[in-house]
Amino acid sequence: MSSTPEVEAPIRRRTFGDGLAFTELTLGLFGPSTGAYGEVSHEGRAALVERAFELGVRCFDVAPLWGDSETLVAEVLGARVNDVAIVTRAGRRLVDGALDVGFSLDALRQDLEASLRRVGRSQVDVVLLHAPMPIAFRRRGEALDALRVLKEEGLVRAVGASVSSAAQAQAALDAGTEVLAMPLNLLAADEFESIRGELAHRKIGFFATSPLLHGLLADKLTFSHAFGPEDHRSLRWTRESLRVRLRHVAALRYLVGQDTLPSMAVASLRYVLAQPEVTSVCLGPRTVEQLDELVRNAGAPPYLSETALARLPQILAAAGA
Repeated sequence: MSSTPEVEAPIRRRTFGDGLAFTELTLGLFGPSTGAYGEVSHEGRAALVERAFELGVRCFDVAPLWGDSETLVAEVLGARVNDVAIVTRAGRRLVDGALDVGFSLDALRQDLEASLRRVGRSQVDVVLLHAPMPIAFRRRGEALDALRVLKEEGLVRAVGASVSSAAQAQAALDAGTEVLAMPLNLLAADEFESIRGELAHRKIGFFATSPLLHGLLADKLTFSHAFGPEDHRSLRWTRESLRVRLRHVAALRYLVGQDTLPSMAVASLRYVLAQPEVTSVCLGPRTVEQLDELVRNAGAPPYLSETALARLPQILAAAGA
């Protein structure tokens, strides 16, 4: 167990649908468990899960494709795994080392049953279709209809989709999704804005991923930075596009001075928390120290001042973001 002092107050909970409640902070294990930002040792990953629980985080975001993320949570938490919410994914899996994609009822059932075995539970809280194309919602017998069958069987409490675009999100909404997981951050909010009204009207659960834009909004990188070949960001941005993004980040530093926040990372987190349609923010720290900084400084409503938020559109426009 960590000897770091615990937080003074429990993490707030937010609800969606008929009252399903989740802590407004979730530990996302994509980065630590896949090595997408560089390898994190098993001990380091385990320490993140343990520390998150100590700090009051009661929701964990995992997926079959994300290395040992599911078994890790079960291993570290033990019996406490029944005291947390598990958000997992289905529809993409490795078969003999190769990616297999399928959203049929049989495929999704196999995925979910395997996830249940790995986390050591008879039910998980949320299952998300893992990066489905919009057509997956229109094929008879697949996608959300299939997940709803599994929900009726008591294997999951709520079903939805993990998406990366407004088109995917809208297709899921049109198909009656209960939950969405989707990127939302200071530099990627337009697609969220396009569905915000529907999220609120229908009480859709919304798990905000990439709140720090793959670490850029932590404001730790220089214009000369080069990602290593093992870092997925080396494929995401060219040297020039990274410089453009870093100029956008620099324009947002006023947020730190405006509300006397300790860092850009905290300001970025608070921006996402300030959106009332967000159920929970999926944090992806690589170290316990990064996790502590975010959780301890998450703040309370309204998270950011009205003045700071009001300036944001003008600042972003001036920066060309």
